[in-house]
Amino acid sequence: MTGLTQQRGAVSVVFADGSAGDYDLVVGADGIHSTVRGLAVSRTAPSYAGAVSWRSIIAARPRGVDHLMVFTGERRYFGLVPVGGGHTYGFAGLDGEPFHDPPAGRLDRLRQHFRGFGPPVTSYLAALACDEQIHFGPIESIDLDSWHAGRVVLIGDAAHASPPHLGEGGAMAIEDAIVLAELLHAADTIEDAFGRFQARRKPRTGYVQQQSTLAAGVSVANETRSAQERMI
Repeated sequence: MTGLTQQRGAVSVVFADGSAGDYDLVVGADGIHSTVRGLAVSRTAPSYAGAVSWRSIIAARPRGVDHLMVFTGERRYFGLVPVGGGHTYGFAGLDGEPFHDPPAGRLDRLRQHFRGFGPPVTSYLAALACDEQIHFGPIESIDLDSWHAGRVVLIGDAAHASPPHLGEGGAMAIEDAIVLAELLHAADTIEDAFGRFQARRKPRTGYVQQQSTLAAGVSVANETRSAQERMI
């Protein structure tokens, strides 16, 4: 989507391939860096949450990883999660000022950042084979006063992204979609459905945002305290 205008009870949308269309409503479910949000609802940018993160999956299960495990070090942590098909999901975080980690050489730099960790983190890192396996980005959040404008509404991370420390982002998006569908089916107008949707969902998603931010802050505080204790 490259353009969006609203007029006469419809939403006109232009796409990158040059095509266009008119729609009764538009649902922006396009993530924390939502194009729909910027075009129709708010130009508010995501806020940095104090850490950057590397995420990846390997087609193996390091020894001893049969449940969620999180290992902490000075200003950093590494988490491992067993997932389907004998695969393992890894998420690593580094607290501090944001920076860019280009794809070329990313695997070597990831190993250097966490070279002081022992098994099973070392086994996981050894099983990664190339830079392209690793997604990197800042941990961010977004907090909006309104999730809708006219016949455009935002759901999921486009509306209320939070730090991932509670693991609830996907669940909130699914709940949003179910509630929005229910309200659209029952409401007299689209605009009325959108208003009821935000009123019903904001207290719940706001709580998740608050607790996720708190958990992220506790993580940073614990890692800082641990580092200070080691120095003492």
